[in-house]
Amino acid sequence: MKTKPIKQPQVNRAIKKATQPEQGSSLIEALISVMIIAFVVVSIMGGFSQQQLNSRTTSRKNVAAQLAEQRLEELLKFPTPQMITETYIDYIIHKDEGFEIYDTAANPNVQKQYRRTTDVNIDLLGQIATIRVTVEFPLTGANYPFKVLLETKRGIK
Repeated sequence: MKTKPIKQPQVNRAIKKATQPEQGSSLIEALISVMIIAFVVVSIMGGFSQQQLNSRTTSRKNVAAQLAEQRLEELLKFPTPQMITETYIDYIIHKDEGFEIYDTAANPNVQKQYRRTTDVNIDLLGQIATIRVTVEFPLTGANYPFKVLLETKRGIK
């Protein structure tokens, strides 16, 4: 059997066609690349928003701890026999220049509003005073899902 020789120009065309890259890109390739970029951007933005939420929660938790410590220090200035057994609640609104304190809820829709509950109890024998300060705070609105609790006991002399 005889083989037919291949002409040189046909071989050159076949090699050139096999090694030459395709011109342009298809619609499918464009859609896939857009979807990958969108997925990456959405993931990064989700991380930023979660970071902001964590930062806001930590900041409010620090303010709540500061308010609780402040009340505890105010009460510890008094000698134990002068402490009155009671529970009282005040509402604090954190503003840029400081705090505003109210005896009743100011406005339930105000951001950065804290509810501070102070309990002073003296045991039945009159020997130990327990001071408990709870500061509750929301992220939004008037619901108080987060709280900081400080408690101390003090002997009567």
